Amino acid sequence: MNISKILLMDFRKFLLLLLFPLLFTSCETDFDLNAEWKDITVVYGILNQNDNTHYIRIQKAFLGEGNVMQMALEADSNFYPNNLSVIIEEWNNNNLQQTLTLDTVTIDDKEPGIFFSPNQVLYYTQAVIDPANDYRLIITNNTTGKVITSECGLVNDFSITRPVANTQINFNVIGTDFKTFAWRPAKNAGQYQMILRFNYLDVYFETNDTIPRHLDWTSPIVRSGTTAGSGDLEIRFTNETFFNLIEAHVPKLDEVIRFPENIELIFEVAATELSTYIDVNKPSSSLVQERPEYTNIENGLGVFSARFKKTNVHRIHAQTINKLMEMDGYNFQFVAP
Repeated sequence: MNISKILLMDFRKFLLLLLFPLLFTSCETDFDLNAEWKDITVVYGILNQNDNTHYIRIQKAFLGEGNVMQMALEADSNFYPNNLSVIIEEWNNNNLQQTLTLDTVTIDDKEPGIFFSPNQVLYYTQAVIDPANDYRLIITNNTTGKVITSECGLVNDFSITRPVANTQINFNVIGTDFKTFAWRPAKNAGQYQMILRFNYLDVYFETNDTIPRHLDWTSPIVRSGTTAGSGDLEIRFTNETFFNLIEAHVPKLDEVIRFPENIELIFEVAATELSTYIDVNKPSSSLVQERPEYTNIENGLGVFSARFKKTNVHRIHAQTINKLMEMDGYNFQFVAP
C-alpha cells in the first residue's frame, strides 16, 4: 500500500473529473459549459510521527475558457500565489500545546504528464509530533479571507503478539500448514497491510561481491473495525507459500552462493480518515460507477489524516534454512542463528 502514490493519483483523478465535461461539445451553440467561477481548495496531508518532515499539498481546482489540457500544464491554474497562511495546531484534551507555522518548499522530481511538471510547491514543517495529541490544520487565504480547516489524530504504536519479539520464524514445521501473524489494534487505525520480507545475500564466486537481496509478500488489507484496541487482528500465511515465492521470483544462478539473513514483518497502517478515503476512491468492481464523495476538509476537498509504519525483525529457524538448502539450484547455505 503505497499511500503517497495513491494520494497523488487521486488528486489527478479529481482534476480530471473537472476536465472531462469540457472535452465534449453540445449541439446547442448557446450552451455554456462553464459555471460561475468558484474557489475550490484541494488539500492532501498525511502525518506520521516517524517522519522528520511533514508535507501538506494545497492546490485549487480550475475551470475556464479555452483549452483545458493546456491549462493543466500551467502552474498558475493549479497553485495559489503566495497568499496562503498555513498552520497546524497541536491539542491535548482541549489544551493547545503548540502552533506550527508551515513554510513552502519546491520539489522538482514530478514526472511529465497531463499536469504541469517538474516543479511542485508543498507546505512543510520539521516539528516533532506526538501520537498522544490531536492536530488541527488551518489554511487561510490572505486575499479572500477564506479559511479551510481539518482535524486528525495520529495512529498510535501497537504490539505484535504473534510471533513474539526475538523469536525465530519457521516455515518448515511438520504437521503445521500455516503461520499466524497477530497484533493488537492501534488507536486511530483504520486498516493495515503487512509485508513479509525475506532478506538474503548473493555472494559471487569470482568477484566475492556481496549483494543484499530481498523478496516481499504483501498481505490483503485488514480492517480494524474499531478505533480503540480490543482483541487481536491476524493474518494467516501458508508455510508452503514462502518456498513457492522463492521458486517463482529468485533466479537460479550457478555463480552465486546465498545466505539467508532474516525475516522482516513490515506493517503499513492508515488512520481511519485515510482508510475511508482510500476505500471510496479505489477502482469500482460494480456496474454502478457513481461514488459517494468523501472529504474531511472543511470548506475544501481532500484528506488530512495519518499513517504509521512498524517493523519487527526475526531470525530464520534452522529447519527453514535446511529446507532452503535442499531446494535444487538456489545454492542457499546455512547461517548459524
